[in-house]
Amino acid sequence: MLTIQTHCCEAKKIEKTLIEQQIKGMQHGFDKMIEYCERLGCRHVAFSKYFGDTDLRACNTSCDHCKNPKICEEAVQKFNGEIWKDSTSMKWHKKPSLFDDSSELYEGGRCSNRFWDSEGGKYDHTKIETEEKKNVRKLLPANLCLDDRYQNYESSNASNLKDNPNIRLIDPQSKTVANVTMNRREAIYDAIYAALIANYYEDLNYTNLQKASSLIEHEIFKSSKNNITYQHKSSQKILEIKRSTKEQKKYELPELPNFSQNNFEGFKLASSLGK
Repeated sequence: MLTIQTHCCEAKKIEKTLIEQQIKGMQHGFDKMIEYCERLGCRHVAFSKYFGDTDLRACNTSCDHCKNPKICEEAVQKFNGEIWKDSTSMKWHKKPSLFDDSSELYEGGRCSNRFWDSEGGKYDHTKIETEEKKNVRKLLPANLCLDDRYQNYESSNASNLKDNPNIRLIDPQSKTVANVTMNRREAIYDAIYAALIANYYEDLNYTNLQKASSLIEHEIFKSSKNNITYQHKSSQKILEIKRSTKEQKKYELPELPNFSQNNFEGFKLASSLGK
């Protein structure tokens, strides 16, 4: 019995050693393949070194490098440049933005809502915002209703909040477009407002530009079927305003009505978030 166990242990050790050797061999082959692609030199010399040949003379005329070294060098430089650009843009060099020009292609695609953090991890900002909003809806009404000071504040300041001249979003609580949160809409509003300020820098009327930004954002929101089309239309509109600025043309603002409580609700009370 002891002899059988000993043989089994030895067999396992041999099997493990073979696996380790195979892994090392595969790694060595992979390294040589990368070296073949990235390192400039005669291809025949590279093959000779890999297979252990003693004749390491360059072919001079038969491989692509010996025929035209300059073209090979340019190809390697281009390859290295693409590798650097892809790796940095995916991890930390450049995060995808709501307003990148690339969102015009297929309306941003599924990846338009996913970003890469500084550690190379992927996260979905819309999912995070949705979860945070759910938590706020659960906690705020229950806790604020217990505070008498909040009840007094709510009754005395409700009218002031509804008539606030600094309102930003039209119908901020609307849920007609799934996964488009108030925070996201405010980010779009800010981007539109910044683009309009740059366009009207010689003739600034902040109040009108704020109202125009709200109208433009709301029109985009109403005409969007989902969060992808909302993002795409927002990007298109911002690019349109920036294009007008670049061409030194005033972007035509929408007609600015006098906002009232009925058509411009402004920010909601915290207690209404749970309704």
